Amino acid sequence: MADMTSQQWGSLATTMVGSISDAYSTNLAGRTNAAIARIQAKAKQRQARQARDRGRLAAYYSRLKTRKIAGTAKAGIAANGFATDSGSALDVMSDIAQAGKLDELIIRHNAEVQARGFESAGQSLIAGAEFDRRSASLNAMNVLVDGGLTVHSKWADYTR
Repeated sequence: MADMTSQQWGSLATTMVGSISDAYSTNLAGRTNAAIARIQAKAKQRQARQARDRGRLAAYYSRLKTRKIAGTAKAGIAANGFATDSGSALDVMSDIAQAGKLDELIIRHNAEVQARGFESAGQSLIAGAEFDRRSASLNAMNVLVDGGLTVHSKWADYTR
């Protein structure tokens, strides 16, 4: 068995330190990516809440608009001397109310679809964050094992 030179010892030490540094960097990068994905997921959750809030507000204004239209129609019917609680006038008022309710439901539905899209994107980001976190640890271990094998191979070559 041959004695190793200081250069060979230095080469082994450099390889070991490099592997540890690479493993740390790999792990840190994966955890950072996971943290960023979690932040983005929270932003998607906020966007979902905001979409629902916008939908509620738009539905509220739609109800107000419908009431205004119904009031204007009722006033017009009454101004022409017709009863507003029977016959065609009642049908017109009913149609206005139904159209207004349909508008409100469509607004709420669209807001909910948008909110669920944001939530789905957020859930995907959370799953990606978990994958990044786990793969960071596995990749770091892989780098360490590879570094250990390299050190072992160099050791074997130097001691022959």
